[in-house]
Amino acid sequence: KRASRDAVVAATTCTQNLAYLDVARGRYPKAEDALTRILAQRVEVLGANDERTRATALALATMWTETGRYREAEHLYDDLWETGAGEPDRGTVANNRGVLERLIGDHPRARQRFDDARAWLGELPAEEVPVALAAAVIGNIAHLWASEGRHPEAIEGFRAALQLLETRYGQEHDARPALLALLAETLVDAGDMEAAGREAEQALAAVRALFGTPHALEVDLGITRARAERAQGA
Repeated sequence: KRASRDAVVAATTCTQNLAYLDVARGRYPKAEDALTRILAQRVEVLGANDERTRATALALATMWTETGRYREAEHLYDDLWETGAGEPDRGTVANNRGVLERLIGDHPRARQRFDDARAWLGELPAEEVPVALAAAVIGNIAHLWASEGRHPEAIEGFRAALQLLETRYGQEHDARPALLALLAETLVDAGDMEAAGREAEQALAAVRALFGTPHALEVDLGITRARAERAQGA
């Protein structure tokens, strides 16, 4: 039985890593098919609340959030939250559910979820705080502020999130391009076109270095650069 469990973990881990790559490259149907199969296998063999099963469920919920399938994502997040007291993914579940709430326009609930994530992070010893998650929470709060027109606070938040990532990981973390893109877009909205252009160029370079091309972020960055250039030429 142990050998069977180990074989399932090994096989599904390899497949899941490939699914993560498909998500990063926008190949969502292929990724969904893989993650759904992995989740069913892990629930059957490892149990629904095994941390590896939960990681798969979280990845699937996150992908559904990114692709606008909010109801399916909501159900998975609810299951993860209700069964996850004391689990190491508690902060990530709260953060990602906050993103979902922001996308459907419920800013008070989004803010509460981000506060839940910050509270969970605040309970950890400093040396155990997951830097990538801390940066994600700060960046998501900044995104919320940007959508509310609170541009100075949002710009400060995006820069704080980037500083956290770059201090720990340099320029190699895969969350960096999206944060740079959001910062550039917010700078355009705030009227700082010169800074927006610089950040957009950095974001494009980061996208190409980390993901290759074409990538969906390149379209968003093209729009941001065009807005900045039009404003500068006006």
